[in-house]
Amino acid sequence: MDLDTKWVVAKIVNRASQYGNIIQEVTFANADWEIAYTYLDDANQNYARWKDIVDLFDRGCGIIVQGLRAKKIKHKSGYPLINADSPVTIRHVELDRTVVAEALHAELLENAGK
Repeated sequence: MDLDTKWVVAKIVNRASQYGNIIQEVTFANADWEIAYTYLDDANQNYARWKDIVDLFDRGCGIIVQGLRAKKIKHKSGYPLINADSPVTIRHVELDRTVVAEALHAELLENAGK
């Protein structure tokens, strides 16, 4: 997986973990029609690099991130599972999530026409 690829944070949902605590499942999408997932636990040290992303998403912002690294194992859906220790960085934030969704949609359509 290319660390330079820009990913949209598409969804964050709370899930029960296998250890009985609540974790967050994050879904990412990009303009190459790829989907990826990661799981975050606010009790883990690596959560500090994700906290701003989660907070912005919770406030309704659209977020584009970069620096995701895939694990060797896949998500249960068969899509890549992102290592939560990835050097993730925020590349762009929009106060209205629909602005980012519409931009991704336009780029998907443009890429489909190539």
